[in-house]
Amino acid sequence: MGGCHTGRDTQTTLTTACFPLTAVDRFGFPATRIPMPAATHILGTTLRSDHGGSP
Repeated sequence: MGGCHTGRDTQTTLTTACFPLTAVDRFGFPATRIPMPAATHILGTTLRSDHGGSP
């Protein structure tokens, strides 16, 4: 079953998968009466690292 993984370190997951980040910005959601979502968002750009695998 899928779903949100609010405990996941997205930046580390991307770089470990050979997607080096060229820019990154972390931000939260504005405060509301019901605090959702629970995790900080990440917005960035990355480059695909060609490491000899098939397309």
